[in-house]
Formats: sequence, C-alpha cells, structure tokens
Amino acid sequence: MSDPVKSFFGWLGKSAGSNHQTDVRAVLTGIEKTVKTGVTLASSTSNIMAAEESDCLSTLPQQKNTREQTSEEFPADARRELIERLNRDKPLLPTPAVAALAMVGGYLARAVRENFECEECFLLLTKPNASTPSDSLIKHQDRRGLLYPSAQLLDVLYALQKFVEVLPKSSASTKL
Repeated sequence: MSDPVKSFFGWLGKSAGSNHQTDVRAVLTGIEKTVKTGVTLASSTSNIMAAEESDCLSTLPQQKNTREQTSEEFPADARRELIERLNRDKPLLPTPAVAALAMVGGYLARAVRENFECEECFLLLTKPNASTPSDSLIKHQDRRGLLYPSAQLLDVLYALQKFVEVLPKSSASTKL
C-alpha cells in the first residue's frame, strides 16, 4: 500500500522542481493536473460522488436570463476590454503568462477531444506541433499526450483572462 503512495508523492515532488520544499499550492496543482490529464482516476469504491450521480443541481432555482439582462449586468470596462482584445489582429507576445495560457489551452483541447465527437471543433482548437515560442512550456513537459492550442484558442483564452481581471475592478467601483 505504501509503495503507490510513496511513488505518487515522489512524482509530486519532481513536478514541483525536486527541491524537497513542496508547498501546498504545488501539491494541489500537481494533484489537479494528474486528475485532469487522466493519470489518476477516482476509485469507484471511494466515498466521493460523481457529478453524474449528484442531484444537488436540481435543487437550485432555475433562473432564466435574457441576453439583454446579461449584457447589462457586465460592466462597461469589462465589455470594452473583451471587445478590444477580440478585435486585435496582433499576435500575442511569447511571455511566461502566455505560455501558461497555452498549457491551459492544451488541456481544454484534450477535454474537447475526449468528450465531444466533433472533429472540426478539435481541429479549430489545436495545431500539429510546437511551432511558436509560447509552446515552450508544453514542449518542455510533453511526454506524448499534451496538445498544442491553436492561435485562435490562445487569443480567446487571453481575452477571457483580461476580461476576468477587469471585472473585480469594475464591480468594486460600482459599489462605491
């Protein structure tokens, strides 16, 4: 029993830089990565209920929003930031933040491939190999299983990130 556990925590230590100073954030990120990539699965005999088996969402009140209500709820600064980013034609500069977004995009593309039977969708979200500097993080960690996101997916993720960064600022200013 202790060998698989020791092996798992050894892997977590290696993924956190092998410095034997693994913190909580690195452990949680490592565990999340193993579950998302399918390296580890929840046991069928565990006491964790699968999302498909849960009926807790059915107890939530169903609120229907119209498109007009939803657009009015978003702050103008956030909408402007999102529209500006989506309308820009300039490619993203290869920064560490963009490389991290590319990694997230690769996970999203893999989730689409595994959960949807839409070859066109998958082709829109991926590209064949590491051809840009922003793919360096994926290339460094790739052990034949990580996917490379397309430039379009990366642009959408970047715009979404900027949009989310503006939301707290605008909601704080509207409460004053």
